[in-house]
Amino acid sequence: MGRTHVDERNEGAWLEAITLFQSVRDADHDAAARLLRTSSDPEAVMLNLLRMLGVYLRGEAEGVSLAV
Repeated sequence: MGRTHVDERNEGAWLEAITLFQSVRDADHDAAARLLRTSSDPEAVMLNLLRMLGVYLRGEAEGVSLAV
């Protein structure tokens, strides 16, 4: 079964969310804002970022270091 346009778009939103997380973590807020402004699907990127933050915060609460 081949990859669909939806699969590729979702993967792109995840990659952008990871990049956004790294930019914010590194205090590069200009890069984070630029990424969101130029994203083809900023809503999906933010949803994925929030999912990632949930995992990150649960790991922090449990004392687990999550390197990204």
